[in-house]
Amino acid sequence: MKSFSRLIGCAVLFLTTALILIVLQLYARSDMASKMDDQYVVGVVATASEDEWHAMMLESILDAAAAHGFDVITLHSARSTDAQAEQVRAVIIYQVDAIVLSPVAETGWDYVFQEAHDAGIPIITVNKRASTPQEDLVSYVGYDYNAAGHDAALSYLASPGRHDGNVVELCGTVDASFTREITGGFSSGLRQMQSPLRINYSVSTEFMRSRAKEVIEWLASNSYEMDVILTHSDGITIGAVEALEATGGTPGEEVQIYAFGGSEQVLQMQRDGKISWLAYLDPVLLGEEAVAEVQERLSGAHPEERLCPVQILSKGGQ
Repeated sequence: MKSFSRLIGCAVLFLTTALILIVLQLYARSDMASKMDDQYVVGVVATASEDEWHAMMLESILDAAAAHGFDVITLHSARSTDAQAEQVRAVIIYQVDAIVLSPVAETGWDYVFQEAHDAGIPIITVNKRASTPQEDLVSYVGYDYNAAGHDAALSYLASPGRHDGNVVELCGTVDASFTREITGGFSSGLRQMQSPLRINYSVSTEFMRSRAKEVIEWLASNSYEMDVILTHSDGITIGAVEALEATGGTPGEEVQIYAFGGSEQVLQMQRDGKISWLAYLDPVLLGEEAVAEVQERLSGAHPEERLCPVQILSKGGQ
């Protein structure tokens, strides 16, 4: 009888243990499946613009993020550091895994980037740099605008005709990193060639096509002689071309346009000879490289600078 009781006890113990192991195994599988179903969430701060190039870049970022299996939260912002910073704080509160933005200004990010640093959230700045002490937090994906601006000056000085006229510069925002880099690169190219040429008139257009058009129309109406117009984005370039044509000028002939960008409309203007020199910046490649850097950062890689190639298209070239 005792032997039978022991047998029953052993059987119950065996079955209980087996049941516990099965439950634990099922729990482990469920937990693993849950982790596999978890997706990284990327917060994208998109800034308003009158520019197809920026829209193409944003679309590329979203497409590339989807291809990597990332969930994306997109928050739209006005063109100011304060507005962008508020949206960055919003995605920090949401506890995203990474943040992507194109800073309208180079400075003013210390506090909000420190908040991201404290939350362990990497930041990827695209097309424009941010100056911040959190260097172990921020990656830059974009272009070497200084080198491109330098090349613009050398190309202009090597072009046929006189090179002693007025240079008008239409930039986006004064505090944007690529404004400083393009201006500095162009000026350094002039100095290298010991040219007396200088940027005679520089104005911020806030990346607005309408504002660029207003500025050029105002200069033309006041008989301001413009030999070269340096335009920092597609919206600015299109506004300048429209203004010259509206006031009887001939872009690419009487006035040389040296531009940075690359939407289809601007590429067509370059093919038509209205733009003398174009630093073609591929917005689709930029978006893909930005998301590739997100992937690297989420894999534990140290932040790095990713520079995309700049293709120079001269008048009549392809």
